[in-house]
Amino acid sequence: MPLKILRRQIFEKTAPLKFPWGQDVSRTFYVLISPKMCYLKDWFQRWFPIMDDKLRGIYPWIILDAKSKADTSQIITQVWDEAFSAETLNSLIRKGFRLVDTANQIILIGELTEENVVEKLERIYNSFESRKLGSSQTSLYWVGLFLLRKKEEGEIKTPLDFDEFLSWAQEHLHRLFLVDISNGYSEISRQEDLHFLLGQLLYILTRKPMELENEFGGWLRRDSPEEGRCTGFSAISVLTPIDQLLEIALITKGAEVLEEAFFGDFPEERVGGYLNSLLNRTGLSSYETISSLLRRNPKYPLIDPLPGGGEPIWDLEHPEGFTSYLEDLDAKLPGYAEENERSMKEIERILLEDFRYELLDHLNAAISRERGGVGIAERFLEKLKKRMEDISKKIPDESSRPVYPDPLPLIRKLEDKIQKGPRRESVAVRTILLGITALLGALSSRALFDIPSLLFPLFFLLGIGGGLLYWYAWRNRTESLVIKIQRAIREKWDVLMKERCDRVMRGLIPNCISLIEEIESRVKATSCRLKELIDYSKSKHEAPAPMCSAFWMYAIKSSDEMREYSDMIGADISSMATRYLLNERPLELWERTSPSGSEEFNPWEWSLVEKAALMLIPYIGGILDLSVCRILRDSPERAENFAELFRRNSSPFIVLKAGGFGGEVRGTLEISEGGCEDIREMLENSVRGCFSSLSTTDSPTAYRISLFSFMEGIELNSLEVGGGQTCCS
Repeated sequence: MPLKILRRQIFEKTAPLKFPWGQDVSRTFYVLISPKMCYLKDWFQRWFPIMDDKLRGIYPWIILDAKSKADTSQIITQVWDEAFSAETLNSLIRKGFRLVDTANQIILIGELTEENVVEKLERIYNSFESRKLGSSQTSLYWVGLFLLRKKEEGEIKTPLDFDEFLSWAQEHLHRLFLVDISNGYSEISRQEDLHFLLGQLLYILTRKPMELENEFGGWLRRDSPEEGRCTGFSAISVLTPIDQLLEIALITKGAEVLEEAFFGDFPEERVGGYLNSLLNRTGLSSYETISSLLRRNPKYPLIDPLPGGGEPIWDLEHPEGFTSYLEDLDAKLPGYAEENERSMKEIERILLEDFRYELLDHLNAAISRERGGVGIAERFLEKLKKRMEDISKKIPDESSRPVYPDPLPLIRKLEDKIQKGPRRESVAVRTILLGITALLGALSSRALFDIPSLLFPLFFLLGIGGGLLYWYAWRNRTESLVIKIQRAIREKWDVLMKERCDRVMRGLIPNCISLIEEIESRVKATSCRLKELIDYSKSKHEAPAPMCSAFWMYAIKSSDEMREYSDMIGADISSMATRYLLNERPLELWERTSPSGSEEFNPWEWSLVEKAALMLIPYIGGILDLSVCRILRDSPERAENFAELFRRNSSPFIVLKAGGFGGEVRGTLEISEGGCEDIREMLENSVRGCFSSLSTTDSPTAYRISLFSFMEGIELNSLEVGGGQTCCS
């Protein structure tokens, strides 16, 4: 159930103020013989609550239904044993309570129009008396609170056998209170109104033993059925709907905390901080870094067809094998590139998964740690999407295929050059022969030119040098061609890899953008839903209507009026928003909120508001002190209306025969002494003429003003209980 924890804590705060229990307590057994009145227990315990378990043990409720006949004795034995147990007594004494042993009472509550009323009463009486035999010193008083007649489906139901009931009451009861559906001025049309009258009488009887102590028995017997008399009663109360008022105020202020936490102002640099953090963590910060990530991943190493990452090595010893190697390498480059593309797609998958994880992690961090986190998240996604779109623009279009030099013609040229070029062995032989020839030529020319013998070696060396010069010139031209081939292969490989890398990036970046857009739409939907929740909580939330009747009314009923008191919660919303985020860390909002526009808020959404409201409970002192007098004083017209209601309901609800004796009507106005002087005076002036005597007592709670009316000494034979009459003569 939404707000269950909040409502429980509110009740625990207000319970001691609704009905402050003093140190003196007495045993009181509430016995409901009419099952239809069972909700009276819940109502009574809400407005006159008992929070201590052991104290609750001496104020037990016994509700008998149609199936409880065989269990009556067992139920009564159980509650009796607990109420009179040494454990209960010792526990109460340790807690500072004083038990008034001389005023134990059993209050029988029911409708005389039910079947077998006397039989039920006799069974209950015998069960209690059998328990009393074990403790002969126990004083036990019997009080009856009965609805004399009730209106049901437009007809008046009268007691089935009133004479039989009176006979039983005169023999067993010490005091009898009877309530009819009319008081001579108005008629009760709702059965619940009669029950609320009895509930207020229960409150009076619960307090009487502590007020009178040893005189309690004498007070009861003063109007005894044994002497042929009963008591008429009426009551009307106006109250502060404190639980509902607190709930509305806390939810209203809790919504303000949520609004500040999720949508408060934030510095723009916080958005940039989250953006830079994400890009640094994922590496997807630029075209260049993404390209580098795709080419370098230890899980999926790419093929590098060039040894050590360098160029093919020119082998002078085996030039034919070298050209074959170059041809084979050139032919395999596209295949290697395709295989690397497959690996890069796996790397792309990893990068996309990491990007998703980091993106959600950064969003959660922003929303759960930063005031205005939802606003930060929305701006962060905007800027991230823009950055990805900028990177996407730098990726070359697939239609503009890159151009690279073709190494094959150069390889063919190299093959031709190698085939037509000299071999090293033949060059060596030719060089030696050339040297010898040069030497012989010099010798044969010696006589003719008179060449000195010292120059003969020079001629030999010149011959050798010419051969070597030819060899090295051919080799340099060949190696220059090899370098061109090497560069062409490297350039082709780089272009092929860039083409494949760009192709993968053309998938990665749009996928990142799609992911951003998907999450962005969910964050925006969550933002709208949170605003709906906040708006509803601030201006439309209504607490469950409290049980009320014509005799139990609330000074204010409108939620809008209650909401006006929410500013009495004196908490700093900004600091509370910071504390809320620190304590609650709301995560994955987009996964937990209902779609925007949904009619009902889901339990998790309610928990957001509830947790914010719970944090404000330490600041509700101003509202806890909100008396019903203060509320009435805020609206003089409303106060006058309640004064008129008090006057019109001052007559006890009992119907007498013509000429019957009813005794004097005495009134008791119960109102808080502190700060209610003007309201008390107004009410006293309004109702004083309705009573033979009017007393004013201090109410134990500032939340309630009550007027109780008693007509004592009514002769039982003066009651009008048949013939369907509804008004006294």
